[in-house]
Amino acid sequence: MTARFEPRGSLTLAVVLSAACLFGARPAFGAPTDSALAETLYQEARTLMEQGDHAAACPKLAESYRIAPATGTLLNLATCHEAQGRFASAWAEFQSASVAARRDGRPDRVEYADQHAKDLFPKLSRLTITVAPGVDVATLEITLDGTIVGAATLGVAAPLDPGEHAVKAHGPGRLPFTTTVTLGAVADQKSVTIPELTPDPAAVAARSAPPPSAAPAAATQVPPRPPPPADRPRPIPTSVYVAGGATVALGVASVATGVLYLNRRASYQEYRETTANEHDQGPDYESAKTLGVTNAVLWAATAVGAGVTAYLYVTRPEAEFESVSLSARVSPGFSGFIARGEF
Repeated sequence: MTARFEPRGSLTLAVVLSAACLFGARPAFGAPTDSALAETLYQEARTLMEQGDHAAACPKLAESYRIAPATGTLLNLATCHEAQGRFASAWAEFQSASVAARRDGRPDRVEYADQHAKDLFPKLSRLTITVAPGVDVATLEITLDGTIVGAATLGVAAPLDPGEHAVKAHGPGRLPFTTTVTLGAVADQKSVTIPELTPDPAAVAARSAPPPSAAPAAATQVPPRPPPPADRPRPIPTSVYVAGGATVALGVASVATGVLYLNRRASYQEYRETTANEHDQGPDYESAKTLGVTNAVLWAATAVGAGVTAYLYVTRPEAEFESVSLSARVSPGFSGFIARGEF
């Protein structure tokens, strides 16, 4: 694969031609589907770059590199960002590509990446974030474009792409600080100082308010918990035994046909390996095919039978009566037993 560019600005046609030689075949990564998608994105991005549509090409190269991180793709992405004027992104990508090319043993790519990174360095726009004197940095959470800024980064002129950048600071019991900085296209230098955050009036009021007095809880009479109802017996109906027996029979038949299928299949394969006629399927081919289909149907029926059996068992009804008591009774004109219960 060759990478072709149509850069803007300081890049010349000679650089484009040399880049086409540098960014040759890329190794495949991941699953075949991922590799095919990465290759498709890469080819579409090449076409868009040749048409000068870098705004559409750069995201496709970035996604292709995410799926299959090849050094050639990273060099193309850096060149695309350079043509867009996103010098900070391009500079960082050329630096990473140089490291990867050294690892790959590609001095031509190392030279290309290092030269472009060197040319971009004086063009970088930078933003410096500091805090006002006396501000406890440990109590602050500072973010730049949503990314947390560590204490070691404060005071460092960080290279950033041109455009707007949001700086925010949060602290416990304090109102947040937010500002937006716009960096110019080439070698712009801006700085932001985080002031001492203003106390949050709501937090101050909550700290100064007296604690609410605890009112005595009214004594309440808790009624005794009723005894749990006695569980009614749930006898196993005849349908469960019938369905279970049929399931067992289907399972036995599935095992038996499976063994026969494997034997016939082995005989068929052995016959195919020993005969020279590729069109002769052998005497066991049709029987093995029939047994395979039968075995699959029996296993499916076994699974259905197991599901039906489980359903009948779980949804079996309760007994039709809860309890029955017998008592003897003798009276004029009647003698015998009286049955009492809930039917």
